[in-house]
Amino acid sequence: MNDIKKIVPIFFFLPALLFQVLPGYSQNQNRMEDIVRISDEGLLVWESDGLEASFFGVNYSSPFAYGYRALTRKQINIEESITADVYHMARLGFSAFRIHVWDTEISDVKGNLLENEHLRLFDFLLAELKKRNIKAIITPIAFWGNGYPEPNYETPGFSHYYGRSRLTTDQEAIKAQENYLKQFLNHVNPYTGIAYKDDPAIIAVEINNEPAHSGSAEGVASYINSLYLAVKEAGFVKPIFYNIAQNPSYANAVARSKADGFSFQWYPSGLVSGRTLKENYLHHVNAYTIPFDSIPEFSGKPLMVYEFDAADIMGPYLYPAMARSFREAGFQWATQFAYDPMHIANDNTEYQTHYLNLLYTPAKAISMMIAAKVFTQTGIRESFGDYPDNNKFGNASVSFEENSSEWISDEEFIYTGHTQSVAPKPEQLKKIAGTGSSHLVRYHGSGAYFLDKLGSGAWRLEVYPDAILIRDPFARTSPERDVAVLKWDTHEMQLSIEELGLDFQVLPLNEGNSFSTEVEGGRFNIKPGTYLLLAQGENFEFEENTKIGNIEIKEFKALDPDFQKVYVFHQAPIEVLDSRDLDIKAIVFSNDPMEVVLEYRNGQGRIMETKMEHDNGYKYVAMVNKDQFPSGIFEYRIKVETANDTLIYPGAVSKPDLEWYSEIPEPYKVFVSSEEADVLLFDPAHHKGFQYHPNYDPGFATALSAGQRTGDLLLGLQVKNPSKNDLIAVQHSIKESLDNRAPVASRFAKIIVEAKVEGKESKTIEIGLTDSEGRAYVAEVNLSGELEKHEVSLDDLKETKAVLLPRPFPGFMPLYTKARISGGSLNWDNIEKLQIKFDQTEGEMESNGAYQIKIGKIWIQPD
Repeated sequence: MNDIKKIVPIFFFLPALLFQVLPGYSQNQNRMEDIVRISDEGLLVWESDGLEASFFGVNYSSPFAYGYRALTRKQINIEESITADVYHMARLGFSAFRIHVWDTEISDVKGNLLENEHLRLFDFLLAELKKRNIKAIITPIAFWGNGYPEPNYETPGFSHYYGRSRLTTDQEAIKAQENYLKQFLNHVNPYTGIAYKDDPAIIAVEINNEPAHSGSAEGVASYINSLYLAVKEAGFVKPIFYNIAQNPSYANAVARSKADGFSFQWYPSGLVSGRTLKENYLHHVNAYTIPFDSIPEFSGKPLMVYEFDAADIMGPYLYPAMARSFREAGFQWATQFAYDPMHIANDNTEYQTHYLNLLYTPAKAISMMIAAKVFTQTGIRESFGDYPDNNKFGNASVSFEENSSEWISDEEFIYTGHTQSVAPKPEQLKKIAGTGSSHLVRYHGSGAYFLDKLGSGAWRLEVYPDAILIRDPFARTSPERDVAVLKWDTHEMQLSIEELGLDFQVLPLNEGNSFSTEVEGGRFNIKPGTYLLLAQGENFEFEENTKIGNIEIKEFKALDPDFQKVYVFHQAPIEVLDSRDLDIKAIVFSNDPMEVVLEYRNGQGRIMETKMEHDNGYKYVAMVNKDQFPSGIFEYRIKVETANDTLIYPGAVSKPDLEWYSEIPEPYKVFVSSEEADVLLFDPAHHKGFQYHPNYDPGFATALSAGQRTGDLLLGLQVKNPSKNDLIAVQHSIKESLDNRAPVASRFAKIIVEAKVEGKESKTIEIGLTDSEGRAYVAEVNLSGELEKHEVSLDDLKETKAVLLPRPFPGFMPLYTKARISGGSLNWDNIEKLQIKFDQTEGEMESNGAYQIKIGKIWIQPD
């Protein structure tokens, strides 16, 4: 029986049932008109009952700047795009929205508010968020242009006219900001009929975004107080925050201003690495350290995180740990920067170093769902110890090794990726969400899914399309290149929910969904959409606008399927040992039936072909026997054969075209090495992705210079006159270089480093290896003015704490891990990075004499 209209009506009991199964729903509904105030203890609390208020969510900026332009260029209806994105935010359980408004697009030089399309769309966005009970903190002033990642466009606003540095010091600029704040907060949103200042959905204001302060502390405090009073004169009676973390040298002035609370940011993995970071970053989020507690005026005021992200990281394990550390530090608001609009998330061009969207990054999105629960259900300043003990906290757990995060309670089971964890009381479950498979849901697709209990024997299922990465999303991006694609495949799903039984009904709910499927043994085929699941003998009907929490029962928002071509995503391994077979793995998919073939030239010069077998999902694999390797380098291509064409990769070149190519595309290449060969860890001529400290210091720079032979380069760590940093450090990821050598790592004997010092007679540096547990294994090397090969025996390495690179931001975060020293030998399976560092003495920091360390190749030599 697949006609939903034939189900016996029992909708008259549904509202009471929903309150019963989703207790947070009625409580949240009661907060729709509630406002937030500051308690005597300095906490954000609800006006109606004085309970502590906490909020977690995202920044999002479709009405402004690049997001607006990109959507317009694609001829996207921006209102429909906003509606879909806000639905996904509600689906993920977010309760907070923050934005730094591009005042430069909605104001003139004197600060008069301009009623234009940007402001109208912002009004629409705020109204959509309010419908979902997502609260907002607005930052009305952004201080900069609207270009990024493009050049700035000509805009009419005061920020464009005065520029960032003058805005905090020029009196006419300050008058323009005061005028703008008053008009902005008194603006009546036509979609709600309420002025911003009076809307309970806007719980607070952060005056401006990342100010660039200069001059005296008194001048800074005066500027803040002037804008604070302008906000008050506008009739705004809710909390007013100001950024204290951007300019820590002015922390005393900010703390002593009239600001009601203070805002912070956190980028524990730095920003814009230009590649996906694959190492363990849980050490970087062990704790959020606030250095301002000694300022008397700082204490007793609420704290918010206006921006945070696990930048350049795709692993879904970090957000819940960040939420844990935020709560331990006393924060009540945290908003990630930034949620990608779904219509431009395919190319990740809005902010290259950030990537978050339910459709395109489903596992990260589910981890944000878990983080929201951690943040709003963890007691303020509750502590869970240090890493690795704090990998399990409350109902949540995170694991770098499993690349996962989980939330498991009596009523909720939420996870990212395949999990072996078990729900403690499956009969009490009311919410299941995840990616991958669990003991409750076996699913072969790669998109997210959600299961919400509606009543006895009745559940709501929501399934999203497969999301497939086809290139590094954090490398250089372009609107002309997808970094991920969606595929609307039909996949098998198996549910093990006792009350549904093994032969329940699956009935389509969302508009345009007519998919029909049969259930056998709990197994059924499913495609993206929203469905009603009914156990045999159960009846259920609902009204059109029935809600589950902040979403409607029939809702579903996803992009229409537009998958057209063949995709191959493959990265060749760096090396293969000539004594071992090579497994070639690739992600390959198409709308048409296909055969995937590995083509290579063997050691005798013959062209060989091996069929790549389908493994699971979209993965194809082939094994090349070690006897087929030529000496030195193994080259190969991947062919995808369909009825219409044969495409050759790399390059996606059609086979007929390949015969006439003026320049034949380079094949994939793997170096073939013997077990006795050295392991190259670092070569300045080829390795560019190193991380260093300090950043943004005029007294320190890195540069490349010529080595002793053609093609050789040296990395210069240049200390100018002088650098005020007492530590100079460099790290380089070596995990992929070591992956293939793990079976013979026991033969590793010493590290060889080519290095010298210029500008000094000698200088001692420290060289070593860091592991995923946050430990470093190091030894000292004394450099002279001659480029020499320095040998470091692995037996001489001493265990210590690793430097945290990329340097966490803000800069007052810890510079070293809080790792436990094991006292044991290093484990090659856990080694992640090469580390070089040296300290500067008092005399060196006070000297005007420049010097530099020059580093050449670094390798491991077996015995």
